[in-house]
Amino acid sequence: MKREFLKDLGIEGEAIDKIMAEHGKDVQDANNQVESLTTERDGLKEQLADHNSQLEDLKKSSKDNKELQDQLAQLQEANKNKDEEWQQKLADQSRDFKINEALRDSKARNPKAVLGLLDLDKVTVGKDGKLENFNDQLEEVQKNDSYLFDTKSNQEADGPKGVQVTSLGNPSGGNGGNEPTMVQKIAQRMSGEK
Repeated sequence: MKREFLKDLGIEGEAIDKIMAEHGKDVQDANNQVESLTTERDGLKEQLADHNSQLEDLKKSSKDNKELQDQLAQLQEANKNKDEEWQQKLADQSRDFKINEALRDSKARNPKAVLGLLDLDKVTVGKDGKLENFNDQLEEVQKNDSYLFDTKSNQEADGPKGVQVTSLGNPSGGNGGNEPTMVQKIAQRMSGEK
C-alpha cells in the first residue's frame, strides 16, 4: 500500500501514518511467517538429503545382506512419503494464506464466517499461483450474504450514523405509541374525525 493511494482516498496526515504503521505490521508478520516456513522447509530438505545419502552409502556397502537391503528400501520409501507430506503441508499453507488474503481484499467483515460458507476442498492453487474454484464461490457468497462484506452499498444500507431528522418528526415516536403523531393528527382533522 502506498501513501499516494491513501491520499487519493481523501485520507490525510496522522491517519495515513497510523494506517501505514498498521499495514507495515501486517506485512512484517506475513514476511516473518514466510521466512520461518522457508527456513523450516530448507532445514527439512537438508535433513532428508543427508538421510538419503546415508541410506545410499549403507545400501552400497551391504549388497550381500538381503534383509538389510529390504530395511533400507523401507526407509527410503518412508523418507519419500515424509517429503510428500511436507510438500502437501506447504502447499496447504500457501493456499490458506492466499484464501485469507483474498478475503481481506474482498473486505470480508468476518473472514471465519465467510470461510464457513465456502467449499475449501474444491479450492486449489494453479500453476500460475492463483486460486482456482474460489472466485465463483466468493462472488456467490457476496451476492447471497452481502452483509458479510464492507461494500459501498452495505455502508449506504446501514445509513448515515448519528442523529437523523425526518419530515415526520421524531423517528422513534418518543410518545410510547400512546398519542397519535403530528401527521396522524393532521390526517384526522382533514377527514373530520376527532
